[in-house]
Formats: sequence, structure tokens, C-alpha cells
Amino acid sequence: MVAEDNRDNILGMISIIFLPRLNQKYSEMYIPELVVTDKFRKKGIGTKLIGFCVSMASNKKCKKIRLESGNSRLKTHQFYEKLGFESKSKSFTKNLE
Repeated sequence: MVAEDNRDNILGMISIIFLPRLNQKYSEMYIPELVVTDKFRKKGIGTKLIGFCVSMASNKKCKKIRLESGNSRLKTHQFYEKLGFESKSKSFTKNLE
């Protein structure tokens, strides 16, 4: 999903993946990316993109929306918490380079 102004300039974007879960009855929505251009941050673009995802997940009968955010991104964490997200797990990464 892309957020644009009336001149087709991209202001932000969000990508989503629907994940079927073997250990749960319902799929979950995963948001790997949410990006808003620096100039348009704190103007409601991210909130609208997340709202779109919540609506879509609800329509698809998802019971959970999951996303990740780097440990150092404290302002981003506050943004997600303000929108009702909770920090519930720890993510592990193994680089293969």
C-alpha cells in the first residue's frame, strides 16, 4: 500500500504478508515494512497506513497483526504502542554474509 499526495508523490508505504499458522486456526498479518518520508512524518500518514492494515486484517479474519522494530528505535516503539501494539516477544536474527 502506498500513500500519495494529489500530485502522485509517494509520502509513505507499507507492505503486508498474510501468514497461515500451523499452530493457530487463523492467519496472521505480518508487516515487514512501514516507511514514511522524513518530510511527512508526524502528519498522520503512518497512522492511516496502519489503519488500512487493521481494516484489511479484520476483513480477512486475522486475529493478530505482527511487526518488528529495531531495539534502538524508541520513538517508533512509542508510535506503535500509541496505536495499540504491544511488545510481546524477542526476535532473533542470524546474518549469513
